[in-house]
Amino acid sequence: MEDKVSIVANLLESDSDAQPDDIWNDGWTYELILVNNEEGSLLGKEIKLTFTDIIDSYEEKRTLTELPPLLESVWELSIVLDNEDNGKEYEVNQQIARTEAKINKIRVSPVAFTVDFDWKRQMKTETSIGANGETEAFEHAVNPPELMGVVLEDGTVLENITDFYNGHYTNEEFTQYQARGVFNQFIEYENVKELIFYAEGEIGMEAEKVYVSVK
Repeated sequence: MEDKVSIVANLLESDSDAQPDDIWNDGWTYELILVNNEEGSLLGKEIKLTFTDIIDSYEEKRTLTELPPLLESVWELSIVLDNEDNGKEYEVNQQIARTEAKINKIRVSPVAFTVDFDWKRQMKTETSIGANGETEAFEHAVNPPELMGVVLEDGTVLENITDFYNGHYTNEEFTQYQARGVFNQFIEYENVKELIFYAEGEIGMEAEKVYVSVK
């Protein structure tokens, strides 16, 4: 059975010295982030990627027209992830202040994290102005606080370092929640001292930073 994988691509840098004839070969550097949406690991499994054509999506949006591809081709890439599983699991078992969320444990690697919460499903009702100008009510699920950074053993504070954050309930009673995400920079996963979360305050108040010790 195939695993469900999410992929995010980011342009890291372009080579300003690249010549026009080489621009598609050596002029661009991309970062591909793969996130396994299922339990388990991607290590040791083959990942097949297929890329089709290079288009100018910015110009298409600007002109509202479908332009011919800048380069028509198909590229296929197969990768076997045989790296070691580098990471550390911290048993936390602490409540996040000002919230009903309790962190049971967090697993941290140099590039990603997984947090297990005690978090009972909550629904929140809010209002908005509809197309006809009338006030409409809608309901949405409330998620536990999001991890936004860490504090290292030497006191280094790394904030706003998380991307591609998602989560789901892991039991039928909707009381256990697991959140996953990736870091936008490498971190010293074995030297994490504290976790930094965004915790919502009262209605109309901005979210505040809350620190949770893992030691």
